[in-house]
Amino acid sequence: MSFRQQTTEALKKLGRLVMSGKGTITAGQPPVPVQLIAVPDDIPNENRIGYIGLDADGYAAYHHGLAQLRDEPELEYLSNDELDAHLGHLTSEMFLGSSLLKDDKRLNSLLKSFENRILKPLENYEVIIPILDLKLGGLPIEIAGIKLYDMTVEDAAAMGIEEGKPSCHPWFEALVGHTTALVSSRGNDPEKVVERARGKLRTALNLLRLALVDHTTRIILWKIHDSQLMFKDGEYYLIRKEQDVSPSDTHMGWQLGSYRTNILTVDDKIYKQAEELNRFTQGLFVTQVIQGDIREHLVRAIEWIGSSIRRETNDDKMVDLCVALETLLATKQDGRKGELIALRSMLLCLHLKKPWFDPGFLLYLYDKRSGIVHGSRRGICTASDNSKGMMIAIEVFRDSLTHVEDNQITKHSKFIASLQDKQNLATAVGWLKQADGYQYSAICEAAEDLSNATYISQGCAS
Repeated sequence: MSFRQQTTEALKKLGRLVMSGKGTITAGQPPVPVQLIAVPDDIPNENRIGYIGLDADGYAAYHHGLAQLRDEPELEYLSNDELDAHLGHLTSEMFLGSSLLKDDKRLNSLLKSFENRILKPLENYEVIIPILDLKLGGLPIEIAGIKLYDMTVEDAAAMGIEEGKPSCHPWFEALVGHTTALVSSRGNDPEKVVERARGKLRTALNLLRLALVDHTTRIILWKIHDSQLMFKDGEYYLIRKEQDVSPSDTHMGWQLGSYRTNILTVDDKIYKQAEELNRFTQGLFVTQVIQGDIREHLVRAIEWIGSSIRRETNDDKMVDLCVALETLLATKQDGRKGELIALRSMLLCLHLKKPWFDPGFLLYLYDKRSGIVHGSRRGICTASDNSKGMMIAIEVFRDSLTHVEDNQITKHSKFIASLQDKQNLATAVGWLKQADGYQYSAICEAAEDLSNATYISQGCAS
């Protein structure tokens, strides 16, 4: 195990400052130190120095080093205060040993000793979490790399949860006979491992929600109401290291949950629909052939679509759907987000050689979103708006994933640029000029602005 290069460099910079005296202030001399570090008793201290005073430069170097250490995955088990104490100890060692550490080899040796002292290996864990308001009907689901199944008495016993044992009672009641998720998570702090597992599970549940309202497969021909899709992770959990198979190795925990709603029972058609979308998204969650920041955009879009389903009002649902579309089709540099999102949804379909949703209607929905967010208007979105908006958002997500995977794109900026090639822009402008309505003219202006820009894509390189 080793620190990342940027962490090592930050610690070396701090060491050189304090060893040279440039980053420190002698006690009793102006200016007042920006930070004082108490010298630990276990460090040789012939001059009996009680504190090391850091000036502004020393303070900046110290906290840059602290921030780099905080980003080390193998240090997640340390609290911020504990990490601060460790770095304070190292700083004291470097300051008091400055006469011995001027040789880079000796400084490197000290840093290596510090590294070996505090780095803790990451391990693989299994986290078991119940799912509220979802019944599988005997049909286990695998989605986004997570297994959902009905926990039996035997499953619970294998994890050390015994029926009739008082200390196990809450976990037995929460898990046995209920839908349960098995999530793999990696780390060295069990609490943070569970937090990450819950994050992965919530993404998987949002993907399941997306699957169940996805019109593309036409397996489910009736409407699943949003109130049936409020399933969520429950309060209780179990955790154990993957290699630990003894029931005694399982640890039980509990976290505060929230309300419960209508229950969805999985039948054969729902199972097939979830299975289909799971296959479609293998590149995101299982094989992970999709890499780079474009993966983050695609996953965040799933989160926002799932969030929309769980919202209570039509206005809030629409805002989340529009954020999902922004996540996929907008950039920070866009000045006319609604027009460009509508345009790029059209360009995406042109690339895939398929029909597109009416871009004018998409801009109409985005204008409603702007009225809610910027104009403080409420009650302006209808159930029909959300039904169509959901259909568009899912279609854009599917098409984006297909385009990214087909062209091996890893950067969101390259994805956006790949849509805006001159030929498709010309086709879009030609169509928009024939359409009638203010939305089309506004989108057409945005398309013409892109046509005149200097960053038009000439390909789909990642």
